[in-house]
Amino acid sequence: MVQRPDQGFTLFELLAVLAIASVLAGVGIAGWRGSQQRLAISSTTNQIISMYQATRFQAIRRSAPVAIFLEGDEIVSFELPDGAVLNCANVDRTRPVGSTLNWREALPAGHTVNWNATEGVIWRPTGLAASCNNGGIPNATIRIQDNGGAEVARLTVAGTSGRIATQPIN
Repeated sequence: MVQRPDQGFTLFELLAVLAIASVLAGVGIAGWRGSQQRLAISSTTNQIISMYQATRFQAIRRSAPVAIFLEGDEIVSFELPDGAVLNCANVDRTRPVGSTLNWREALPAGHTVNWNATEGVIWRPTGLAASCNNGGIPNATIRIQDNGGAEVARLTVAGTSGRIATQPIN
């Protein structure tokens, strides 16, 4: 009788390859989801910075104070009426500046944006920043937090120059 060499794979070999492929796919999907979340957080951070800078440019262009602050699920900006005290409560809601940013739609589910207290920033027509509460030196910190409340990104407004610094949190 002539013996033929074995052809194909044993069931054990097929199961081992399938198990290895499943582990690799699981690791890849987990990494992909993590990178998608980081990308959404980075994109939202950049949108906040862009809106913040655009608000400053609008204050200079309009020669009028413009406020930017957190209101519910949105970051909004409005012009202040002529002669108004520098306070976010005095904004003219009929004069929005640019677009609003709905951060709840921009971030992954469960993530939140917190702007310390009710602080916002008012841009003076000179391009200098002021506090939304009292017209003094702004001290605004914008925090992006995940589902568990852990901070994943921070934006800080530095002094009257209004320079915004970002600190990604790992």
